[in-house]
Amino acid sequence: MKKNTINLLILFAFFLVNTSISQISGKYYGGKDDFRKMAKRTLIVELLEEDPDVIKRLSKKESRAEQLNEYKQFIKHYNELIKLSVPKYWTYNANVEYKTETEVKDLKKTKTEKYVVLSYFELSDSDIDFFDRSD
Repeated sequence: MKKNTINLLILFAFFLVNTSISQISGKYYGGKDDFRKMAKRTLIVELLEEDPDVIKRLSKKESRAEQLNEYKQFIKHYNELIKLSVPKYWTYNANVEYKTETEVKDLKKTKTEKYVVLSYFELSDSDIDFFDRSD
């Protein structure tokens, strides 16, 4: 009986820790005032750029030519589609600008609060880098 109780407590503790780690802090979602302020700012839509390191790595082997082509096509199609979709579906911000990843990175260094940025990035179950990107 003691062994079962201990195992149950361990299992409960595991689920409790696992659940609390998987939740995102409320500050990343923002409050009403945050969203009101965001609506008044200019939206910058971040356009993807080809990464020279990725191009170099994929260009080394002939067998990766298809991957290189897919990589370039993805960036091209994403940028085309985002430019078509944002004016059609994004009504939250009145002013919209399109800037490259490099331009956005430089703008973030100024720490201005004139803009809100819409960026593309992917998360997997093991990634938690979105905490870094939200700063």
